[in-house]
Amino acid sequence: MKLQGCKNCETKFSYKAIQRAFFSKTEKRFKCENCGTEHKLKRDYHRIISIIVVLPMFLHWFLISLDRLLVLSITIAYVIAIILLIPNIVKYDKI
Repeated sequence: MKLQGCKNCETKFSYKAIQRAFFSKTEKRFKCENCGTEHKLKRDYHRIISIIVVLPMFLHWFLISLDRLLVLSITIAYVIAIILLIPNIVKYDKI
């Protein structure tokens, strides 16, 4: 998995720019720092990330018999991993 580049000038997007755009409260858009071309999160990837985020809720049914501290640690590690991997997973389209 590698970071996506601009569809217009092929400049690689920065990790921080993708993460900031994904977690923004407005539409999932951002501009290329080099040429100014606007990009928007592909709809399919928004659904994929939603499924990945909801997955731990279902896993809790299987982990319920384990120690609470262990379950909490696993959940925190999962959330951190997802936050760090999102820029490598999502793809953007040129508008």
